[in-house]
Amino acid sequence: MTIEGTINARDLGGLPTGDGRRVGLGKLIRSAELDKLTGRGVAALRDQHRVATILDLRSTRERTKRPPAIGLHRDATLVHYDYATSSADMERLWAKDDVTHAEVHAMMLDIYRRLPWEQAEGFRLLFELVETGRTPILFHCAAGKDRTGAAAALLLSALGVTREAIYDDFLMSELCFEANRTRFAGNGADALLLRAEWEPILRTDRAYLDAMFTALEARGDMAFYFAEALGFDAPRIERLRASMLEAA
Repeated sequence: MTIEGTINARDLGGLPTGDGRRVGLGKLIRSAELDKLTGRGVAALRDQHRVATILDLRSTRERTKRPPAIGLHRDATLVHYDYATSSADMERLWAKDDVTHAEVHAMMLDIYRRLPWEQAEGFRLLFELVETGRTPILFHCAAGKDRTGAAAALLLSALGVTREAIYDDFLMSELCFEANRTRFAGNGADALLLRAEWEPILRTDRAYLDAMFTALEARGDMAFYFAEALGFDAPRIERLRASMLEAA
């Protein structure tokens, strides 16, 4: 999927569930931030994808520094929540110095272990928007790979999408590695992003999602997380599935 002015955009429709269904086409779109959308990009969201709701998972500081492109609010409801910082708010890591590639990779694993709880409010918003029929929904963070990747993995898990398909979708963000480097360099991180030891920040590694699921499952099963952190018990999860899934 190409939306001019952003990267890492794709429809989650078509992903298979364990019971033989699939996620409905055109209902869930994930992407990177939308501050640089061109007029064509805005028009594509309106006319081609008919996006009704845009959920911005970035921090308050990120949204203030790089506000959404002009015109988005005319045809879609913009939704966000305010928070000061995130372990996936990469700019907070740039102040660190004298680190190794292994240390940055370990830091990314730790970020993914904490994301489901740290970002629970934003992930709950996504689930509620789906539950209340605010589709088609586009949700994004900065690069569209960490907060967005975790949100997608959790929502797809709730919908019963197979773990293999969840990983396949997650790892597609690696295809945007060079575009991601260019985008973040354009946001003022040029010197950092030329340093090889910081590359794990820009990568999409299967080990990241492994770390997240392992940490979740150490505290209980996925149903426990959905109920405890997001307030979605079994009946609410079934409502999500009824609204989002279709026959394969």
